[in-house]
Amino acid sequence: MEDVKYVSSASELHEHIGRNEPCVYRVPQESRLLCQTKWTRDYLAKTIGSQEVTVRKSSSRKYVDPADGFWSLVRAMLVHKMTMMEFIETGVRRGMIMSGTDTYLFHKGVPNPAWAKVWEDAKGLTAGADLTEAPGFLPRGSLHTVGLWVSGAGIKSILHYDDSGDNNVNFQIRGSKRIMLFPPTDWPKLKTILALSLHDLDVYADIIDEPDKEKQLGKLKGTHPVVAHLQENDVIYIPSRWYHYVKHEGEFNVNMTCWFEREALSAEADDNVGITIPQRSCSDYGVVIKMISAFVVSGLLNFFRKFTGVWTPASKLL
Repeated sequence: MEDVKYVSSASELHEHIGRNEPCVYRVPQESRLLCQTKWTRDYLAKTIGSQEVTVRKSSSRKYVDPADGFWSLVRAMLVHKMTMMEFIETGVRRGMIMSGTDTYLFHKGVPNPAWAKVWEDAKGLTAGADLTEAPGFLPRGSLHTVGLWVSGAGIKSILHYDDSGDNNVNFQIRGSKRIMLFPPTDWPKLKTILALSLHDLDVYADIIDEPDKEKQLGKLKGTHPVVAHLQENDVIYIPSRWYHYVKHEGEFNVNMTCWFEREALSAEADDNVGITIPQRSCSDYGVVIKMISAFVVSGLLNFFRKFTGVWTPASKLL
């Protein structure tokens, strides 16, 4: 097991993107976007505190663990509504997590007016004639979607890849996280179905907490993970369909996820750089049926609550 490679410039970041190789860019102070300096807890609470967000909650802080029982999975997939202020002040500490697309600052080439004040702080993310002094992390025209995520310590994500097929440049703005990446060619060993791995989260937890290069991978034997410990102002590139497992460590994490098309980076894109499309490797039909059933039941409950307007009051969630 190896550490993700670190690079020292935006041009090196672009080189790794062109080769579909993950990397971490620790952005120097002179190249940082406004969001990397302005997005503190107080600033976000003041600027977007009145905005309503969709959240989920889990007593174990695991979203979602295939080892959990059926009803625990259903509860973890239920969504709730609260203001950004309520979420920042109390929800983060309680281990809630943002869910859905309502915190997309930019989607399919169009900024979201609801988040205009904070989206302005991301100016310089893409290069252009009007942004000549900006670092231009991504070439103009490649950007697809930008999401804002706020979270607390201890949250663990299910191993997955972004099923849109887009590449991901991920800004760790506040707090810290540990992340483990697997190339898409590892899918036969990852107990996969669709874009998810159905291994229990504990399979990854021991390895990511003590990333000893010689540590035995156990059930992950035969895979090729790389790990990174993201600090504030780190930017990690996650290539298309690379699986990632994330453990949130900072008490207050702020993250900006930028999905983009790799092809726009280079006029002479290498035709030999094929991207493996993972297939299903999970043969445990019990866990597959449990996960699908929990997803369906929670989806129906979420639809019913949205249709009827019967949402759990934020005061009861908190």
